[in-house]
Amino acid sequence: MRHPQPKIVKDYYAEVNALLDIKEPKCCHTCDDYMENGLCYQYQIEPPEDFAKELNQCEKWLPIIPF
Repeated sequence: MRHPQPKIVKDYYAEVNALLDIKEPKCCHTCDDYMENGLCYQYQIEPPEDFAKELNQCEKWLPIIPF
C-alpha cells in the first residue's frame, strides 16, 4: 500500500484544481466516507463495484477533506 500524501501535497493539488476550476467526479472513490477497508461510513456496507464507480449516485457524497 502506498504511503499517505503529506498535507503540502494535498494542499498543492487542491490549489491547482481550484485554479483550473477542476471538480472531482462525484463517486465513491472521491468521497470522504469511502473508507480504506472498502466500506461506506454513512451506510456501514460495501457498495457494489458498479455503484462505486458511477457518478452522482449518492446524495450523501462528501468531497475528500485534505487534512
